[in-house]
Amino acid sequence: MRDKSDILVIGAGVVGGAIARELSKYKVKIILIEKENDVSYGVSKANSGVLHTGLYYPPGSLKAKLCVEGRLMFPKLATQLNVPYKLCGKHVIARTEDECKDLENLKNVGENNGVKGLKIISGEELKKQEPNIDAISALYSPVAGIIPPYLFTIASAENALENGVKILVNTKVLDIKEVDSGYKLKTTKGVFHSTIIVNSAGLYADRISAMIGLDKYKLYPCRGEYLLLDKNCSSLINSMIYPVPPKVAGVLGVHLTPTLEGNILIGPTAEFIRNREAPATTKEKIKQLIDGAKQLLPKIPLNQIIYAFSGVRSKITPPEEKDSRDFIIQEDLRNFFNLIGIESPGLTSAPAIAKMVVQMIEQNIDLTEK
Repeated sequence: MRDKSDILVIGAGVVGGAIARELSKYKVKIILIEKENDVSYGVSKANSGVLHTGLYYPPGSLKAKLCVEGRLMFPKLATQLNVPYKLCGKHVIARTEDECKDLENLKNVGENNGVKGLKIISGEELKKQEPNIDAISALYSPVAGIIPPYLFTIASAENALENGVKILVNTKVLDIKEVDSGYKLKTTKGVFHSTIIVNSAGLYADRISAMIGLDKYKLYPCRGEYLLLDKNCSSLINSMIYPVPPKVAGVLGVHLTPTLEGNILIGPTAEFIRNREAPATTKEKIKQLIDGAKQLLPKIPLNQIIYAFSGVRSKITPPEEKDSRDFIIQEDLRNFFNLIGIESPGLTSAPAIAKMVVQMIEQNIDLTEK
């Protein structure tokens, strides 16, 4: 037996790191394991870094609740963890009369979810805020923000480590068995025993769940490609620029996102793929990104594209479904907590998910603050 713990968290992405950090406030022995050679190596390292407001998620859903709660936690969290953060705001632009109706619907959803400050503005008002963007009207959300997702994940893990959490990388789970006193995990770094398991394995959460006999979940890997503009282009936009979402489950369309480093992100695309380890870039999707960017910002200087990359998201919604499924965060077996399908707004929701998981664990064991 390599090690014993009270709680073992599988997956050191943004959500797993946030859970480990939240648990580190209590007098329990915690181990955080990651199959890759560093934290934030999977889904968490390759996304837009957007702190969403809650425009896209059905009222009453976990996505809506945790997105709104999580975003409100970030200003304080960013200060505590010394991670850069900016409230840059967001414009969802309408270029047709039908899209103007869609803006009203988004505004209603956001307000029902408790989002403050939403306002539909005219094309003329938009021009004052975003001189390079043309549209009939736009939905303005002043409380949307940006944060480097990898820095936030690393900072959460480092803080957890400082508070006594043991973090092990290059530790892939091979098998899980339920035993009298909890769970026994066979890994590439030996055997572990823990009273409680938190499955936050991202793209592989369904496979981890199946190891214990819970094989009812299936994730559908969805690759999103991005392009990066040089910092010379930083003045082109002042806020995030989004189109009205296409009628595809969980897809927000190609958008423009300023970064804290001064670059502008174009993306992502959304392509369901078979291989979970296929973060490639393709000519076809790069063309789609360029076309999408031109629709938002016709003057975009394509000769300033300096990099292309992609990430693979863990969607629980099959490609043929029109409505996006909700997060699954539940105790499927005694002391075995599954987090399945934590895609967008997973980054925004991460600190709220962490608090929710801790509250669930508190129902089973006594947690005493340090």
